[in-house]
Amino acid sequence: MLIAKIVAVTMTAITIDYQVVNQRASDLYVFATLFDTAPSGAQSDDPTLAYVGKDSEGRTVVGKFLVSVPHGMKVEVAEVPYLVKLAPGQVVTGRMVVPLPLTLRHPYLQASTDAPLASPVHQLVVRLGVLDAATFPDKAAVVSPVKGKDDAFICDYGFGLQLQEFFDATVDLGQQGAPSRL
Repeated sequence: MLIAKIVAVTMTAITIDYQVVNQRASDLYVFATLFDTAPSGAQSDDPTLAYVGKDSEGRTVVGKFLVSVPHGMKVEVAEVPYLVKLAPGQVVTGRMVVPLPLTLRHPYLQASTDAPLASPVHQLVVRLGVLDAATFPDKAAVVSPVKGKDDAFICDYGFGLQLQEFFDATVDLGQQGAPSRL
């Protein structure tokens, strides 16, 4: 179960706190940390980053999950966010800081920084990708610990895409909404 709440809205960002409660009988692995890529190509992990875009229903989504490489695109290495392990009954909390105006943040697609502002967005879908250990194939290395990172895990890209499910929560941005370039 995912609970999300807006804790701050400034001229430059929306801050969202979230909580995931594992109500299942098996361990869950929750995508929790994305990567910020510098112009040099160097990556640093940042647990407050979130992907931003539109889903197939046209809703504005902010979240942390495994994104498939677009069909026909070739990449050296797929971006696989870090996960945290959540045992049955456990709770994990996190934060997303989403820059304004809302602009595409995607591991493989570039945002148009000079796009005109679109209509304000009045609701956000907060989305977290989750892997349920009960669905892992026998003896398959679906997740493994990240060397040098306490409590962080990484998943196999193929298994991750195949087994990922989503936890969604909707947050309201009020009458004024948030500026958007989406």
